[in-house]
Formats: sequence, C-alpha cells, structure tokens
Amino acid sequence: MATNIDEVQILHEFIESKFLELYSCIPAKITSVDKLSVGLVNVEPTINTRRSDGSTIEFAEYLEIPLSVYSANGGLAKITMPVKVGDTVTLLYSQRDTEQYLAGDMSKVYDSEALRVMGEYPVVAIPCSYTEGKPIEVDPDNVVLQNDKILTTMTPEGDQTTENETVKVEYLNSGDVTITNGDCTIEIKAGGDTSVVTSGKVDVQADGNITATSGGNIEATATGNLEATAASATVTAATITLEGNVTVTGTLNVGGATTAAAITGAAIVGSTVGTAAGADMDTTKAIFNSHTHVSNGSGNPTDPALPQI
Repeated sequence: MATNIDEVQILHEFIESKFLELYSCIPAKITSVDKLSVGLVNVEPTINTRRSDGSTIEFAEYLEIPLSVYSANGGLAKITMPVKVGDTVTLLYSQRDTEQYLAGDMSKVYDSEALRVMGEYPVVAIPCSYTEGKPIEVDPDNVVLQNDKILTTMTPEGDQTTENETVKVEYLNSGDVTITNGDCTIEIKAGGDTSVVTSGKVDVQADGNITATSGGNIEATATGNLEATAASATVTAATITLEGNVTVTGTLNVGGATTAAAITGAAIVGSTVGTAAGADMDTTKAIFNSHTHVSNGSGNPTDPALPQI
C-alpha cells in the first residue's frame, strides 16, 4: 500500500509540474508606458506561483506587450484608454508561440517557432481589472463615459448628459436641450421656444445682418441698459410703443404723425417738426402756423416771414 501511495504522490507531482508550464491568463500591472504611442506596454504579473514545497516563483517583467484597444476598420475607428504605470490589466497568453505574429502586421497566417503549446507566450494586456478591495462603480442601467473630471451618461430612454466641474449639457429624447454654466442657463425646447437666463451680459456680434422675426411679440426687459448699435436699423411694426423717457442722439426721421410724451436731444425731420411735452404733434403744427412771427432781422412783428409747416 505504501508503494501505491508513493506512486499516487509521484503522479500528482508530475501533473502539477506540467500544469506549471501551462499559461492561460493572469492579473498584472503596467510597469512602463514608454511605447504607448505605438500601443505597447511593459507588464508584470501580480500573482506569484506557489509550489508544493512551500516556495514561490515570481514572474519576470514582460516587455512590449500589445495593449488591447477597442477598434475596427484597421484602427481608424477606436476607443483608447490613457493607461498609466500601476494600472491593472488582464494578461492573456496564446496557445501557440507569438514571436512571428507580434513582429508582423497581421496581414497573413504566421508559423509557430516553438513546438510547445500553451507556453509562456503573452499576447495582449486588457485594461483594466479591479478587485473588491479597490472597486469601480458600474451603473446598472446607463452607459457611462468618463475621463477624470468630465462625465457623459446615456440612458436607454435616449437622454444624454455631459458635465464637468462648471458646465452641464443635457440632450433629451424629447428634443429639449439645456446648457447650464454657473448662473447662465440656455433652454431650447423641442417646439422651438428658446430662453436665455443669465446674471451676466448677453453680447451678440455679427459682421452681417442680425434679424429678429416673430409672428408674436418680441419682448426685451432689462433692469440695466439695453443697447442696440448699428449703422442703420429698421423697425417695422403696426404699432411701436415706447414707455418712459426716450433719448435720441442725432437726427430722428419720422415718416408719419408722432405722439410723444417727451423726446429730447434731437431735431425731428419729416411731417412733424418740434415737440411739446404731452402735446399731439399736429396740434403743435396748427398753433405754429396760426400765430404772427417776427420778420427776419426787423425786430418788429409783421406777417409771417418763415415758411409754414
């Protein structure tokens, strides 16, 4: 019986020694990113091999291992990760020798240089793996893209939010778009309604024309100054209402009868000349035409020497 036990033990040790020569995959960490520009990293496995006698075998560092990149179309379409030294990866080994394959351009089928199968042939490092002691949060419902301080979340309902420390942009499946930046919010509704709410200044500049066209009312309300500067501006409406004091700098051309509570700082040219606070301009014209004027330079009242208006 003792002999049989010894034989079983010998068989187990033989099988174990062969298993030690089989490689599939193992966790590893990145030790160098000096060749990340060509997609290669150095890695070192993070689990040692324990033998039956209690000793351990440490893995050597693997040099210039291809980093797994989610890509297609010969690499023209890709998503890359900015891996750093110390990041974890899953190191995969090939069933066949990879020497010729890794030196080639994947354009053909390559021969294996070694007869041994499932040997120590590292082929790719897949980033990044995490553990219970160092977990990473995974959203159970949404697709999440993040690069440190910028975060994009996409929901199954078709909504998308992109935000960083100062700006948040929301694209809703309803068609609504909202941009929030500090004290400023811009909302664009699916129906076309747009609002800008800000505690700062709104500045619109253009080399060409700025056109505001509306089937309804155009309202501009401000507690501060509302400024509109242009070489020429045309406002056409059935009724234009100016409430409060209106100050005109330069020449005001009026093409029709005008009623004004107060217009100061300009000559009025057109069918109406002059103004009186609170008076109708046609009444002012009648008074002007009906009274006697001083002749030019005489100092004495005579018939009107000035043309009537």
